[in-house]
Amino acid sequence: MPAERASACSATRRCCTPAALPEPARSTSGSWTPRPPRRSRRAPRRPDWRASSSWRRSRRSAGRRRVPGRAGRSADRRRCRGPAGWSSSSSSSSSDDGNSRDARIESAPVSPITVEATAPTRVDLAGGTLDIWPLYLFHPGAVTVNVAIDRRAWCRVETGIEGVRLESRDTLAKAEGRNVSEVLGSGGLSLAAYILRALGIESGLKVVTHSRVPAGSGLGGSSALAVAVVAAAARAVGRELDADRMWPVVRDAEAQNMGVPAGMQDHLAAIHGGVLGIHLEPGAVRAERLATDPARVEECLLLVDAGVTRFSGINNWEVFKGQIDGDERVRRSLAEIAAAARALRDALVAHEYDAVTPLMAAEWEARKRLAPGVTSPEIDRIAAAAQASGGAAKVCGAGGGGMVAVWAPPGRRDGVEAAVRAAGFRPVAFRLDLRGLEIE
Repeated sequence: MPAERASACSATRRCCTPAALPEPARSTSGSWTPRPPRRSRRAPRRPDWRASSSWRRSRRSAGRRRVPGRAGRSADRRRCRGPAGWSSSSSSSSSDDGNSRDARIESAPVSPITVEATAPTRVDLAGGTLDIWPLYLFHPGAVTVNVAIDRRAWCRVETGIEGVRLESRDTLAKAEGRNVSEVLGSGGLSLAAYILRALGIESGLKVVTHSRVPAGSGLGGSSALAVAVVAAAARAVGRELDADRMWPVVRDAEAQNMGVPAGMQDHLAAIHGGVLGIHLEPGAVRAERLATDPARVEECLLLVDAGVTRFSGINNWEVFKGQIDGDERVRRSLAEIAAAARALRDALVAHEYDAVTPLMAAEWEARKRLAPGVTSPEIDRIAAAAQASGGAAKVCGAGGGGMVAVWAPPGRRDGVEAAVRAAGFRPVAFRLDLRGLEIE
């Protein structure tokens, strides 16, 4: 080989090796300047075409199984269609490199995603019904006080399916369709369908639900379940909703499902957990974690099953109409409920647990005047037994049946519980829940 040609080939091999590429070097001024090429080591003993970087990349990828990681998840999330205004963690880049990366994501295998969420139910101590818009606007300073308990609702959402599927482990009911519109009229499963539609999700999900409280208990079980569904579904499609964006979605979906106005105290208890004071103000709803002793609250609080169930929307709608239509009895009762709730909130913050007893009793007396269906003979018997032994009681939720909250002052729990049992009713075991909404 001529000397000139051999010299040219050696130069070509040196330029094709990684060691000959320019490397950045930092100048004394702090800016970056190119560094002269280093002298290459001995050229590899193989044909020149194997020294190219494209050959090495193809060699490394040959025979390797492609594992779908974030790319697979992003592609799967894009399959669940949503409105253009929602933010997504899988948004594409406008640069050339981003476009090529999106092309690789679309061609990658799609991995199904499973998200689980749980949320607590609640026991309302005072101020319920006022959390329905716009009732609290007519009673300045309105507040609702409730306690989250460990009777939790659970939801699992799976992606990567055709159409939409809904399933309840409580009722064993199932529904499926090509899109959400086809499962809106599926009885007890309709709430999940309304939530998916509110999120703008038309298909591609399977939703499985389970609740530890029966329907009509007055503990906000459907609301806790709705919070779990919206949290899991949003996470599954790559969206994150904070509390201020989550509870309006759930409230509106519940109102659509029930056909009557819905409040928000159940949703905020399910999201935050703990002992809450929910301040209902014009233009703002604020959830306050009360600076009280949760252990003392748990010690004083009993939960008693009245043995009957009811649909809360009926009583709430009657109260709603009475306030709007100018019913003086309803307006006066709501004002008394608002005053008792404010005082009860202050008593808990001041650790005056004895003062809670007369305030809960006053709230219940005012509540019974809201509508004829608020109380029942069973509820009246529980309240009478609690009052005779030094405690107080009120129905949970809108009334008419379900669970009854009983407050026993410090040192009197055993006596109050014995009186309730003697009246023929059984307290239900529970613990305060400080965790709130959890997503996995």
